[in-house]
Amino acid sequence: MEAVEYTVKDFEDVMIIRNQLECDTPANLCEFYSDMDNYLEFIHAMTVFSQVDGAFLLYRRDYIDTVERILQIHRFDGDREKVWGPVNDLVLYLNELKGYTPDLVNMLKNGYLAYQEDCRKTPFTDEDEFLYSMSYDAVVLWALKNEGNLDSITESDMFLASINYLIETLPETFESKEVSKKVMDKLSELESTGWPFKRELREYSKETKEAFQKLKIAFGE
Repeated sequence: MEAVEYTVKDFEDVMIIRNQLECDTPANLCEFYSDMDNYLEFIHAMTVFSQVDGAFLLYRRDYIDTVERILQIHRFDGDREKVWGPVNDLVLYLNELKGYTPDLVNMLKNGYLAYQEDCRKTPFTDEDEFLYSMSYDAVVLWALKNEGNLDSITESDMFLASINYLIETLPETFESKEVSKKVMDKLSELESTGWPFKRELREYSKETKEAFQKLKIAFGE
């Protein structure tokens, strides 16, 4: 089977969908994706999502229900090639997920959690914290794409987790020297924040900074 190649935008869209499913309401999402252009983008993004990040959907049945609601919006009134085939494939995929045994669900969730904790270089205390971290990737991504404006970043530990994740999975995010400098400045700021009381944050910042410095060297900076 020929390997599928994904674009940077594909992976960015996956992060955005994780944020939408965790943080937005089904009603708002259905309204947004009622626009046909947005709907077609959603179909493509969910197709990628199902292939690279599907285990995320196993954490909340509401995620699957919301995706199904969105898919139904134009399922029967869209272009046969662009809509019918891809949507039917996604509906079958979601039905398959819903049919997984509890043992299989737990195995997939545990594997997904272990992978994410390894990428983010941090353990999570509970499922809610884990899912919030997954949704925060889109917040950090938006800030970085907005010329590295990090003023919207209010969760230091979530920021560090997302930076580590992006270093591992989407290093292209940091190719801009301007963005790279702002991230490094932010990491240095967090490393010195709260000295000497916030030891865990300081050490986590230092570890993230070291990983980021290695990435900068790889970029020739």
